Amino acid sequence: MSLSDEVSFSTWQRVHLVHWHSSTTEEGVKELSRRHQELWKKLKAPIAVIHVIGAKSAPPSTATRKLLADFLRTESESIAINAAVIEGQGFHSAAVRAVTSGIALLSRMSFPHEVHSNFDTCLTSVARCLKLNDGSKKILTDFVNNSFHTPRVVR
Repeated sequence: MSLSDEVSFSTWQRVHLVHWHSSTTEEGVKELSRRHQELWKKLKAPIAVIHVIGAKSAPPSTATRKLLADFLRTESESIAINAAVIEGQGFHSAAVRAVTSGIALLSRMSFPHEVHSNFDTCLTSVARCLKLNDGSKKILTDFVNNSFHTPRVVR
């Protein structure tokens, strides 16, 4: 896992977990792309990308949105599912949801794209897409919980 004020990355098997803390930045998207390509070369199997958009995360700039859409479009062969969990409630999370939908439209994804308000539904979708058994889904849940200071999945 790598940490910064803006973004942290964690990887477990065929899952990238990207936590956008304060904002989605061009540097963060470039690092995601680099890490994704590295994992794809190693595994040669489609990867689930889970974006966690923090409750205080600012919307990305236009240039960053385009860069993220380009990443999703060019890496379509290597992505099994692109899922986002939007933390928080109210106007801010609705605005983030709208930006996320716009990026999905821009990228013309050929893989499932889902936006969730909680980890339970997100991880169920990711597990189904990756065809994980119950034991592996539990490990995925533990991985997500261990990637944060405060567990996000309630059992």
